[in-house]
Amino acid sequence: MPKPKTLEPVFHVSLSGDDFTFYLKRQESKNKPAVGTVRERLEFLPVVAGSSTEFSFSERVVVVSLALTEASLAANARQLKKRLSQNATLYSNIKGLQPLLKQTNPSGNIRAGILNAINAAINGPSLEREKWVSRLAASDEEFLQSLEAPIPTVRKWRNRLLLERTFRQLLKETVIEKTGRALFCLTNRGKNISVTFRRLKDKSGFEAASYSKKRERSDNLFSIEEYCVQIYREVFEPTQSVPNARGLLVVTGSTNSAKSEIARGLIQLHLTKILTHKEKPGRKPHLITFEDPIERPYGTWLNSNGRATWNVANLKALQTKVDYTSREKGKDVDSLKIALEDALRQTPSVFFVGETRKKTEWNLLLDFAATGHLVVTTAHAGSLVEAMHKIFEARCVKTSGDRSEVANKLLGVVHLGREKFPLDKQKVTNALFPTLWRRTPRGIAALTSNGLASLLPHYPSADDKPSCLGRKWLVECLLKNANKKGPQLPISYEALKKKINQSATNRDLQGV
Repeated sequence: MPKPKTLEPVFHVSLSGDDFTFYLKRQESKNKPAVGTVRERLEFLPVVAGSSTEFSFSERVVVVSLALTEASLAANARQLKKRLSQNATLYSNIKGLQPLLKQTNPSGNIRAGILNAINAAINGPSLEREKWVSRLAASDEEFLQSLEAPIPTVRKWRNRLLLERTFRQLLKETVIEKTGRALFCLTNRGKNISVTFRRLKDKSGFEAASYSKKRERSDNLFSIEEYCVQIYREVFEPTQSVPNARGLLVVTGSTNSAKSEIARGLIQLHLTKILTHKEKPGRKPHLITFEDPIERPYGTWLNSNGRATWNVANLKALQTKVDYTSREKGKDVDSLKIALEDALRQTPSVFFVGETRKKTEWNLLLDFAATGHLVVTTAHAGSLVEAMHKIFEARCVKTSGDRSEVANKLLGVVHLGREKFPLDKQKVTNALFPTLWRRTPRGIAALTSNGLASLLPHYPSADDKPSCLGRKWLVECLLKNANKKGPQLPISYEALKKKINQSATNRDLQGV
């Protein structure tokens, strides 16, 4: 995704959130396609379906950050005061800036003070008629006219644009801060376009959702690496599929349950395992992806610094040892069906599908997995039973023979439940409660004979290795490993274990 060539902002939203929705007036003509203004500002090329009501598509877009933020005020307190004082007459028009200009020893909070003063001006009366304010460009006016928003909101955005043009010399050169996925669709009976943006995390794979700088588990109880190692151990090793795994692995959960991060982490771990088990030079492992849109390129999955706990210490080396073919729907290939047909001649070690939604897609993935390949995908589901039901429904499963066919094509189905976990009266940590079904002889037999009724949360013993593992047991395993190594737990192990067990047990009693 090329960087925007101008410093003009695109979206104007609350500084507190990364996910937001806004609305545009629909403007279509032969010479000016729908969302043309957004296209110009984001350098993004959607396929617009004319005036059809089937106007819905995803794009990975770059959002130019609000220029007037504390981060964009690049200078330190003294330098910033000096730059402010160079045109004191101009800046004195904003009341909140006057006391900052009079400070003889400006504090380090001067940038926050400037930001607060500017925000007060933005939220105030319209600045459009002020003589000291620079005029807006035609493209800015065009963008404001295209917005479908309340008058006070448009006034605030116009004020912000006016101030950003007026105070441009205060702003940092780099203003791109948010990259993410945007969903464009029609709303209000086709009169408007709804744009929902969701920011992508800066880190992915094993790096995502890790610990704070103090190396404490205060923000996230476990890292993505810890979840992936535990899930990989339970899904892959019992099936004796390391490194030659086959079948469909589905990672499910609700929105914002780290589905994509876990899926990417499992792929990263599996590629590392393949290289570790490789005995002689030959064909490099080949990762093929199909996404709509491509949220992260392969380089951000595998080029981070490794840790001693991994089989490959430096993942920069892994990037040079793995082939990577990324394919985006509508740009590199028209459909998942064609991508899978091509993959049959590309020797894939892993085929990753960003998200599976349609019944036809489930059928395609199951058939491809039956050819002896490993397929990893994500999907939305409220529970493990619901995830398996989706697959059965797509396959029109009616008999025990149908269930046996599906069970043999699956490698595993994982469901992630997210929960905020109180540590004390003030601190809260995030935790995932995973549960899973894995392909074992016992699991295939149970799913074949009893169907969805066989998906019960089990607590395995030394002699018992069930196919369906409950959240309580998996979280206990994570706690045991966390107590042995890694960052310290925020509260005592026994106290934390008691709280976790209670919550996981309640979830297991509700079913998987």
